[in-house]
Amino acid sequence: MKLTYKQVSDAAQMESEGVEVWALSQIFDVHDMTMRKYLRAYYKYGKSFWSPYPSEAEHGGSSEH
Repeated sequence: MKLTYKQVSDAAQMESEGVEVWALSQIFDVHDMTMRKYLRAYYKYGKSFWSPYPSEAEHGGSSEH
């Protein structure tokens, strides 16, 4: 994986504070579509996205599976 859970968690926090996805992609040195993909997965699957068997999170990315 290109980004770790911690990096995406930090990116999601920054996004909630108003940082645009393009700027996040520059900070974490990935393409902006890659950042969007990881943020989408973070909100949908939470930490389980980084496991062999992702499952949908009940409360978005903040859920610790």
